[in-house]
Amino acid sequence: MGLDEIRASINKKFKAELLTDTGTYVGVDRIPFSSPRLNYLTRGGIPWPGATELSGPESSGKTTLLGDLVANAQKMGLVCAFTDTENKAQPLDALILTPDGFKRMGDMKIGDLIYGEDGDIHKVIGVYPQGEKDIYRVTFTDGTSTECCGEHLWMVQHINDRQYMLANNKPEDYNFQVLRLEQIIADGIKIHSSYSKSGTNKYYVPVNKAIKFNSTNELKLHPYLLGVLLGDGGIADTASFTSTTNDIVNRISDIVSKYDCKLVQDLNDKNLWFIRKDSNKRNTWFPNPIKEILKELKLFGHRSWEKFIPKEYLFSSINDRIELLRGLIDTDGFVKGTQSYHYVTTSKQLSNDVAFLARSLGCVVVEHERESYYKKKDGEKIKCRNKYELHINTPDWIIPFYTSERSEQYNRAKNKHRKRKGHFLKKAIDSIELISRKECQCIRTDNPTGLYITNEFIVTHNTDLDYWKFLGVDIDNLLLCKPIGVSGEDLLQLQFELMNEGVQFLGLDSVASLVPKAVLTGTMDDKTYCGSSGIVSTFSQKLMGSGILIEKKAVMVGINQVRDKMNGFGLQTPGGHFWRHACLCRLQLQKGNPFDHNYKEMALSTIEQPLGHKIEVRMLKNQFTKNDRRFNMCTLNYEIGIDVFEDAIDVGVDLEIIQKGGAWYRLVNRETGEILCMNGDELKFQGRANLRDYMMENPRIGKWLLGQISKYIAE
Repeated sequence: MGLDEIRASINKKFKAELLTDTGTYVGVDRIPFSSPRLNYLTRGGIPWPGATELSGPESSGKTTLLGDLVANAQKMGLVCAFTDTENKAQPLDALILTPDGFKRMGDMKIGDLIYGEDGDIHKVIGVYPQGEKDIYRVTFTDGTSTECCGEHLWMVQHINDRQYMLANNKPEDYNFQVLRLEQIIADGIKIHSSYSKSGTNKYYVPVNKAIKFNSTNELKLHPYLLGVLLGDGGIADTASFTSTTNDIVNRISDIVSKYDCKLVQDLNDKNLWFIRKDSNKRNTWFPNPIKEILKELKLFGHRSWEKFIPKEYLFSSINDRIELLRGLIDTDGFVKGTQSYHYVTTSKQLSNDVAFLARSLGCVVVEHERESYYKKKDGEKIKCRNKYELHINTPDWIIPFYTSERSEQYNRAKNKHRKRKGHFLKKAIDSIELISRKECQCIRTDNPTGLYITNEFIVTHNTDLDYWKFLGVDIDNLLLCKPIGVSGEDLLQLQFELMNEGVQFLGLDSVASLVPKAVLTGTMDDKTYCGSSGIVSTFSQKLMGSGILIEKKAVMVGINQVRDKMNGFGLQTPGGHFWRHACLCRLQLQKGNPFDHNYKEMALSTIEQPLGHKIEVRMLKNQFTKNDRRFNMCTLNYEIGIDVFEDAIDVGVDLEIIQKGGAWYRLVNRETGEILCMNGDELKFQGRANLRDYMMENPRIGKWLLGQISKYIAE
C-alpha cells in the first residue's frame, strides 16, 4: 500500500484530516529581536508560530525584551495583545497632583493632566480599575505618607549607592532602580547601624523638581510683601509689619511705592511699620490699595492664628513662589544649617500652606506641632496656642532670604559644615504597614520616566508600559489586559479567545503569577498544592493538542520567574514540566554589568551614572535551530533602548565581516577579504567608538552591516 492510500484510509477511519500532505506543512518563521547578538544566538529570533519563555530573576530585562519583541511584531503587521497579571495600583482615595490641585485617584480619567517628578505636565493615557486589594501605608522620614498595594512600583536608591554617591560627588539621581513594594518589604527597610537603635533607612526615593504651575494670572500683591505680612505682619485691622532689619524695610518701601503707598514708623515702637496711602500721590481720596487687595484676597481681618496663603499664590510661577518663601523666611524663619531653614507659626492652615509651597519648589519639609507657654512676672507658666514648626531643606539653587541677617546665619552654618562635599535632599522609606483592603486603580501617563506625584508631593511610579513606548511599541494599537480578581484558568482561556479573534502575538506577564480559581474562592485553611503548575500544564497540553498556534499562525511569549529548587540545588521555573515542553524556545536572562558613556563595562561601585547595562541571555532550548551557541548578551542603552550598532560590531567580528587587529576595525568583503571603501576612503577605524559613531552618522553603512548579518543568519 502506497503513502497516499495509507493517508486516505486513516483519514476515513477517523473522519478527519489527521494525515496531511507534507506540502501543506506550515513552516516556522521568526520574530526578530532588535539586537543582532540575540538574533545571532537564536538564528533569527523567536519561532513564529510557537510558544517562547523568557525567564530570569527580578530586573533581569524580561519585560524589556518582551517589549522589544512586541515592537518588532507590530512592524511585521501582527496584531498584538499583552496580559499583565502584576497590577500596580493605589486606592481610589489616594491623591494625584494636577494643575487644579490634588485630585482623587478614583476621579482620574483618560486625558486628565497631572504632574511628573520633573515638574512638567503630563497626560493620563490609561486608567485601569483593579478591584479590591490589600493596602499598605508607606511612611517616609519627612513624615509624609501614601497608600498603595503590594505590587505598586517605586523608584528607589539603595543606601549603599547613596553613600557612594555622597563620598564620590556623584549626581543626585545616581543608580535609582524600580522595585515593587513587596520586594522592598521582603528585603527589609532597615539595616543594622551602631548610630541608631532602630537601624538605618535602606531605601531612598527621589524628590520632585520645582513644579511648573501653568499660571498666567498676574498676582495683585507682590509675593514678597505678602510673605512679610503673613510672617511678622498685622492684617487684622490695618496693614503693618514688625522688623528690626533695615533690609526688609527698604525692600518693602520700594514695593509699596508701586501701589502709591508709603511706610510710616510707629512713634512708640520703632520696629513697627504701617503701610499708608501716600498723600503726595494723585487720587489720594481713594482707599489704601494694599488694604483693599488684602480684602479681595479674604485675608484682611484675620488674626495670626487664622492666616493662610491664597490659592493663586500657591499655584503661581516658580519665581513668585520663591519670592513668597523669602518673605516668610526673612520674617518668621531662621537658618538652621546649610540649605536648612526653620519656620514657625501659630496658624495650622498657614503651616500646611507653607509646607505645600516649599514642597512644590522641590524642598523636603518636616512638620512638627509643639505646645507653647509663656511666663508671667511671678514665674507662672501659662499655656497658649500651639505652634507649628517647619524644618525646610531646599535645593542648592534656592536661597530663600534677602536679609543680611539671614545671610550671616547661612554663612556661619556653611563654615560649620564646610567639610561636606555636597548637599543632597533626602527622603527615605521609614515604615510600611498593612492597613486594610480598598478598591484600587492604576493609571498610565505619557511621562517617559513613568513617575507622577501623589499625596504630599511623594514621587511614585505608574504602570511600566511607558518604557515600551521608548522601545518602539505602538501602545495605542496594543490590546492591553489588566485583570481584576480573575483566576488563572480564565486568563489562560482568554489567550485562546484572543487567538480565535485574530490576535497573532500574545504576551503574558507572568506565568508564575497565575492564581488558581481554588485559591481565589477558597479560604486560608484550604490546602491547594501545585495549583499553578496544574493549570499551566493543562493549558500547555491544550495549546499543543489543539494546534491553535499553527492554525492561527500565532506566537505566545510567556514571562516566567526563576526560583530555587526544593532541594536547594540549582534554579527552576514555575509552571510544571509540560510548559517547558510546550515552548519551542526558552531563554533565561540575567542582568549584566553596567557600562559608562564609553561603553566600558565596570563594577557598579566604580562607575558614575551608568549609560546602560548588559542583558545576559542563555538559550535553554531552541527546537528549530542548531544549538551551537548557548550564550550571548545584548546592550541596553538607557537613552536609546537596544543599542543595535554596538551589538552588530561584536557579531560582525565573529562573522569576519569586520576585521579586528589591535585597536583597528575594518569593514571587509567576506568572500574576498578586501577592505570596503566609501567615496574612495577605506572603511577602517581606530577604536570601537569611532566605528560605532560612524555607523550612526552614516545609516547606509549601518544598514549594510545589519543586512550582512541577516543574510548569514538566513543561510
